Amino acid sequence: MRKLVLSLGLGLAGLAYAGDSIITSVIDRTFQRDVVDYGDAVVLFYGSATNTEKGRITHNNNKQAFEAIAEMSQGVQRNGHPIKFVTYDVMQHVYQGLTAKESLSKLKDLYEVHTLPFFQVYRDGELFDTMPCGLNDEGAVTATINNMGEGLIPSVFEGPLDGIVYGYEGTCKLHPLE
Repeated sequence: MRKLVLSLGLGLAGLAYAGDSIITSVIDRTFQRDVVDYGDAVVLFYGSATNTEKGRITHNNNKQAFEAIAEMSQGVQRNGHPIKFVTYDVMQHVYQGLTAKESLSKLKDLYEVHTLPFFQVYRDGELFDTMPCGLNDEGAVTATINNMGEGLIPSVFEGPLDGIVYGYEGTCKLHPLE
């Protein structure tokens, strides 16, 4: 049975599954080490302090999907180590004194993130794929779990599925990459 442990770092909490897949939080100063230098990771950029009901639903749906994808992907490895699942909460920018506009500008400049929530996939330390989609309903949550957990992640990290590598290429629809 999997044990959940709490991983605390500078006020940002993340869940880590005792097993192959790990969900951790990252902040600006650890992003290079924990994502790029590690090499193989899936990152969810989000804002935890949404002030609308729709924003809260989208946040909860993305978090639910991300946790399910990480759990499905236990055992997926690349280059001899498990892929890493990382969350980046833009609330850290509030603590740095940035406005919402400055925060989005920083995300664009540093991480090529243009909206929230935003999924990124890193392979061999390079940004490989992006999905800029907020999951607004259960259907979108289920589709994303299935598409990422059964299509994108295995094909990107373990090798093509029936000769095909899948990705989003900055859209909300999974498709074969050429």
